[in-house]
Amino acid sequence: MKQMGISGGGTKIAGFFGIAESIIYDRGYIPDVISGISAGAILALPLALGKRQEIKNQVLNLEMDDFFSTSPIKKNGKLNTWNAICKIIGGKHYLGEQNNLEKQSPK
Repeated sequence: MKQMGISGGGTKIAGFFGIAESIIYDRGYIPDVISGISAGAILALPLALGKRQEIKNQVLNLEMDDFFSTSPIKKNGKLNTWNAICKIIGGKHYLGEQNNLEKQSPK
C-alpha cells in the first residue's frame, strides 16, 4: 500500500501543495491513501478526489490576511517588530495569531 502523509504548517500550504502535486502528477506516484494534519488535511481530501485545479486555485491565491488575524509580517514583507516584542514579553510562543484560515471558504 502506498501512502502520502502531508504535515501541518498553515502558511506553508502552497509549498505543501506544490510538493504533493509534483510527486503525484510529475513523478507519477499514485498513493492508495492520502492523509494529512492541519494544513495537510486541507490538501489531502481534494488531492484524493482528483480536484487538483480547484485546490491549486485556492491555495495559490491565499494571502497573509487569510491566515492571520494578527500578522507577524507587515505589508512590506518586514517583521512587525512591535507586535513581536509584545508577544515575546507576554510569554507567547508565536509572533502572529492564525485565526482566519477556518473562516476561508472556496471562492
